[in-house]
Amino acid sequence: MRRILTIAFLLPALLLPVLIINQGFSSNSMETNLQGFQFTETESTIWSTATLADDFADNTVLIVLNHRASLLPRNFTPRDFPEFPFIEVKCITPGIETVNRQVYAINSRNFRLQEEMDADEWRVDLQTFRRILSLRLVYSGKENVLRAVRVLEQRDDVISASPNFSEELILIPDSKERASNAQPLNSVHSNQWGLNQISAQQAWSLTTGNHNILVGVLDTGIYADHPDLRNRVYRRFFRCFTGQSQSRYLDPHGHGTHVAGIIAAEGVRTSGIAHNARVVSLRTQGADGRGFLDAQIKAIAFASRADVRIQILNMSVSGTSDYYPSPPSYKEFSRFVCCICWK
Repeated sequence: MRRILTIAFLLPALLLPVLIINQGFSSNSMETNLQGFQFTETESTIWSTATLADDFADNTVLIVLNHRASLLPRNFTPRDFPEFPFIEVKCITPGIETVNRQVYAINSRNFRLQEEMDADEWRVDLQTFRRILSLRLVYSGKENVLRAVRVLEQRDDVISASPNFSEELILIPDSKERASNAQPLNSVHSNQWGLNQISAQQAWSLTTGNHNILVGVLDTGIYADHPDLRNRVYRRFFRCFTGQSQSRYLDPHGHGTHVAGIIAAEGVRTSGIAHNARVVSLRTQGADGRGFLDAQIKAIAFASRADVRIQILNMSVSGTSDYYPSPPSYKEFSRFVCCICWK
């Protein structure tokens, strides 16, 4: 009996330091101690108006965290969102690696690193930065997606929750015919109606593009061996974000190759606007031309990586939801020159 009492007395004493350590770790991991940093404490929630009639993935919710939560130096897991059964949480925010370095530089008072980050043209404005998370549901279904959105909108650290909406390409009805009838640059490019519309000839007297400039094309892919593009593609950064297993150097639809030609075709059969620039395929649309918002965000996150740094992005998509124009999901992309055709 005495032995049992002794064990009962010692057990809380042994567990107390463990509890204190765990509590301390949890507390530290949830705080962002940026010296002299002014957080935006009051942020209005952007309420979703999505309905079952909208076209979206049946297993994913996208959320935008508020300012303070966005700068937490940690990874989020399903345990952070106990209100609903999620199986996976991924951060898909462009520039998150740079943000983590900036936060570390400030927290650690590493002034040399701070100076390096301040001199980096791709540094992120921590005052406007917001983190985007993709949460995958345990139980799929459009009804469950909408329930999860409503639940997550009630959290203090969430300023926007939305389904992962579907997008489709913007197609010009006779674009294929125009592309097939286009003539070489130095012969009769007067047949290329678009170049004449924008007075490209006058612009070419100033510049025809720069080989060091990379243009990311968020589309159906780029056929890398196309005669007008084989010398204008930068294959090293070709990526596919659709989850499909096709080669990253192909275009199963054709739209992405068409767009890439408008940008940088070198004049074998048709001429691009900046025919000395180079294009990079960032495939976000499937063979049917359909894609999802999270694929675009992942592509932009890749383009913003310090070891990639694609300067210009092109997107040609359409959507039906009022979530698209909302600033949280795209405000972090201001470091790029974005060419967006949206309907």
